[in-house]
Amino acid sequence: MLIAERYEGEIDYSKRCSGITARDLRTRRPVWLRAVPRGKNVFSPESVFRFKRIVEALHGLEHPNVERVLDVGENEDLLYVATEEMPEQTLAERSREAPAFDQIAGWMGTAAAGLAAAHARSILHGGLNAERLRLNGAGLKVTGFGEGL
Repeated sequence: MLIAERYEGEIDYSKRCSGITARDLRTRRPVWLRAVPRGKNVFSPESVFRFKRIVEALHGLEHPNVERVLDVGENEDLLYVATEEMPEQTLAERSREAPAFDQIAGWMGTAAAGLAAAHARSILHGGLNAERLRLNGAGLKVTGFGEGL
């Protein structure tokens, strides 16, 4: 399926918000694409406005612990956000493996650093939880800004 004449991937229209790995046809690179189908959109127009404002503010934020927003937009049936490709494992999934306390403390420190960078630009997360913290080899990335609105 072609999304916004730029991204190639399959959206699960049965979900309120679908996150998928897609391919950016312009750059030929993988991206993480979150899409809200209009038919499933339970957000009010003002919530959509706030969400877009947050994501657009994130567009210029470069921090190693915050997902990097590449594109935000909408077409006839979707509101979407394209970010750098995200690691698959969330902190919620990893915590089931009972990691050591010092490892958890380190992850929380990197999450706090990412949130502080966003807060310095007056960007609030709006729904932080362990599912929105994604682990990679260098630590973690805070994802899902604006999704809790």
